[in-house]
Amino acid sequence: RADATIVTASPTTASPSISPQPTSAYPRLKYVGDEWHPKDAFPLSECEGDCDKDYDCKGDLICFERHGTTESVPGCLGGEEESKGTDYCIRADATIVTASPTTASPSISPQPTSAYPRLKYVGDEWHPKDAFPLSECEGDCDKDYDCKGDLICFERHGTTESVPGCLGGEEESKGTDYCIRADATIV
Repeated sequence: RADATIVTASPTTASPSISPQPTSAYPRLKYVGDEWHPKDAFPLSECEGDCDKDYDCKGDLICFERHGTTESVPGCLGGEEESKGTDYCIRADATIVTASPTTASPSISPQPTSAYPRLKYVGDEWHPKDAFPLSECEGDCDKDYDCKGDLICFERHGTTESVPGCLGGEEESKGTDYCIRADATIV
């Protein structure tokens, strides 16, 4: 998420430079279901998946959409070995958690690209209707009016072209077009 930090542990330090929670305090990822099946499991709790939209998550939790099957999930343990690429519900201020087997407490370092939102495919041609107009770094747009407020539709030329002001998309094969700020630059 935009305000996430990366939490890593160094094998040579016994205590962190900032005192975060020990890794055991973070919940483990748990696959619960998908598309509201089983119905009684939804909305999902923190570190539960598979979510597709924020409304799949309880309260203020958001749906963290992973890009690739081994991407770490902020605020949660596990998932690096997963092969499905499940998306999980997280806190908006979550951090990416990893720990060395020789260290009990992680250290914290900032994530340099944290100020930029990740690309998110929402729909196309106003389907689903409630998702439009699109927010920053959401797609697929075709015209500027598909985007909220002063955002513009950035039409990509090729499937791997970077989208200004947004993270991700290089591995995408559809060539989705995304809403961006007019003054955005390539991240």
